[in-house]
Amino acid sequence: MTARHRAIAPARRRSHLRPLVCTIAAAALATVAAGGTPTTTTARFEDGATAEALVSAGPGLQMVRAATSLPVAVGIGQDGHVYQRGSVGEGALWGASTQVTTSTPVLATPAGFTWPSRPVDIAAAGPIATRATVLVLLEDGTVWAFGYGGQGLLGQGSTSNSATPVQVKFPAGTKVTALSMNSRGLSTTDGDASALALTSAGDVYAWGANRGGQLGVGTTSTTTVPTRVTFPGGARIASVAAGGSTGYAASTTGVLYAWGEGAEGKLATGNSTNALTPVAAARGQMPAGVTVEAVAAGANSGYALGSDGVVYGWGRGLNGRLGTGTTTSPTVPTRSAQPAGVTFDHLVAGGTFAFASTPAGQLYAWGWNDAGNLCLTPGTYLAPTAVPQPAGVTFTADGATGGYSAILLGSDANAWFCGQLPYPSGPTVSTLTEVARPWL
Repeated sequence: MTARHRAIAPARRRSHLRPLVCTIAAAALATVAAGGTPTTTTARFEDGATAEALVSAGPGLQMVRAATSLPVAVGIGQDGHVYQRGSVGEGALWGASTQVTTSTPVLATPAGFTWPSRPVDIAAAGPIATRATVLVLLEDGTVWAFGYGGQGLLGQGSTSNSATPVQVKFPAGTKVTALSMNSRGLSTTDGDASALALTSAGDVYAWGANRGGQLGVGTTSTTTVPTRVTFPGGARIASVAAGGSTGYAASTTGVLYAWGEGAEGKLATGNSTNALTPVAAARGQMPAGVTVEAVAAGANSGYALGSDGVVYGWGRGLNGRLGTGTTTSPTVPTRSAQPAGVTFDHLVAGGTFAFASTPAGQLYAWGWNDAGNLCLTPGTYLAPTAVPQPAGVTFTADGATGGYSAILLGSDANAWFCGQLPYPSGPTVSTLTEVARPWL
């Protein structure tokens, strides 16, 4: 799965590190030689569809926030503008009537467009192989969307595309603080994508595709405008994550909630029952007194970061993606097999693998790694394993991960890559490798 999944932790941020880590899926970036020479790559989607993307190296503007959706990458530059690059089809970005490719970062907005407030966060999803939807969170708490509008992803009450950013239609007075998007089943013709937004009041809004009930609004119907998700007892929420056919949240009191498809124990309730609205998950192996500080989502699995610094996982365990030391598929939160004495304070999950980091900035990774996407020698890793890091550079596991590769932003403000581009025929980079700017 190549969806982008964001875990948003309200606490335990390390102030001595930049707060962003960005991970880029296969088409968004490649390892390239210095000197700024563009390189064309062909990214392979899970269903066999392909799309071109151009990447380049060289000095340039640093991106302080970024997201990806095959085959485009988007980011917020240090100048506060939103940039994009890649190759997209009709009706996606740029409002083009034919396939358009840009090999260098260009402004994502039309000439003369001005953001009403400074962009502070960004998310993307690509339900169709050559089309993408981008959400931009502004400092004033509003959300703006552009690109592919199918499945109501622009939050406008319609399925129309828009090359110009349009404000997502939240109820008046809503101030959004965090975004999460997912894609399910990338395709050239159809696919699912949805979005979750967390507000300053602790509310969650959802919109987009909903075949699995992943919006948590009580139906399986597509929702084209943000719809408030109701939690048991009126719980206020501090962290959200969108999975392939599920949604997860942690309340301000540290309770774990889940909704959507329950197959393989994805809802952490101890059974495989679906839930069209949020239900409290089982505590499983979380000790008494431990609360959930952040959540993350894979394609068919979920993760929680406990107040004890331990990662707990549930759902599909194939390839060791839960980090429990086995490939079993538990239906309740199950403790990861992290090394004795190691605690984590950041967590991010991809479709089949995950990263976590310690307060000191040491990365650990586990799960599927055939493409070297864990920044470790290719192979399956059943338990959290320390990632070799360049001397003097620390990392925080935040942001999003791609299907076959990862980008992590180091404390040196540079982007570091590992994985395989294109998959499965491209070269494998199984160690953290610095990417020259501009890396987006």
